[in-house]
Amino acid sequence: MILNDAGMMVQSIWEGLPLYFPGVLLDGFVVMPNHLHGIVHLDNSRMVSVPGHVNHSDVGADLRVRPANPPHTHPIMSLSSLIQRFKMMTTKKYCDGIKLMGW
Repeated sequence: MILNDAGMMVQSIWEGLPLYFPGVLLDGFVVMPNHLHGIVHLDNSRMVSVPGHVNHSDVGADLRVRPANPPHTHPIMSLSSLIQRFKMMTTKKYCDGIKLMGW
């Protein structure tokens, strides 16, 4: 299938999901005329550090060095939350494309 501008935008956002959501791993996918098929792996073993906090692994081997604030981690999001955000991002970009580029 040859993607139009809207299809290329959807593909770009899909491919960028792991950059915005750590623990999200993408496998094969295809953009169809009115939907997308894709395989998503959620790596629950990877935890996301809250910015501004120090991980123990960042401190080094000296166990006497303690971070000022204990590290806080959050598990990655659920599949339904990921898809909801993907839909929100693509809808916004699509509306922008209609208004600004005449899609």
